[in-house]
Amino acid sequence: MKKVYRAPGYMELTLVLGSRCAPVRIEFTGGRSSGYGCSPAEFSTDDPLLQCLIESSPEYLKGYIV
Repeated sequence: MKKVYRAPGYMELTLVLGSRCAPVRIEFTGGRSSGYGCSPAEFSTDDPLLQCLIESSPEYLKGYIV
């Protein structure tokens, strides 16, 4: 199942997860800011391993990524 993750307050965000031996780089892109409002950077995936890495990251648990 495809999930979309958002990074509120960011127009772009690079998240590096995993171990030092095998880091995984995740790029959140597409955020915009205008006089009409803001849309956050997003990343979508249907890979269950990436979903698990994101959802167990400190950034997700603290609410920086939703």
